Amino acid sequence: MAFQGYTQQTVDFMWGIRFNNERGWFLEHKDDYINTFLTPTRELGEQVYDAVHALLPDEPLMLKVSRIYRDARRLHGRGPYKDHLWFTIRPEQEGWTHVPAFYFEIAPEYHSLGMGYYGAEPVTMAKAAALLQPRCELLSEIPEQVDFLDRLPEYDTALFCHKKMKTDRENSLTSLQAILPVL
Repeated sequence: MAFQGYTQQTVDFMWGIRFNNERGWFLEHKDDYINTFLTPTRELGEQVYDAVHALLPDEPLMLKVSRIYRDARRLHGRGPYKDHLWFTIRPEQEGWTHVPAFYFEIAPEYHSLGMGYYGAEPVTMAKAAALLQPRCELLSEIPEQVDFLDRLPEYDTALFCHKKMKTDRENSLTSLQAILPVL
């Protein structure tokens, strides 16, 4: 089934688990969790995965949706349940934490999405810093260095046609429309 969006019941559940973070409350509301929170998050993840996979068909990627249960070893005074869920689309490999991954997270008061590292190795961050540092001294300089993106011309749709990649105007448009809301 395609992602239909989150509802007010989703938000109500997230706030409810935050303020009633105990097993009894969760068990009473488990159907709400499955129907309004977990299922839509999985559907969104599957839809984004399909769009990314269509753009990168030769990349071995996987979709990972988080669990609501906290690791009992790391509760640190918090309840046993998370009030947020996330999914990632990441390479299907051992040691994936040092490679970039797409992510989406939803919580009662925010959502977050993007691409980043879960735990980049110092050498990876040093390489990224080496690429950025010659180009700017202050983070505030970055917007003016990428403002050319706003002035890009309209490109011919033939740009999206590639025989080897098996792309044409129709499937490229479908892929772009699917990924655009997430980006």
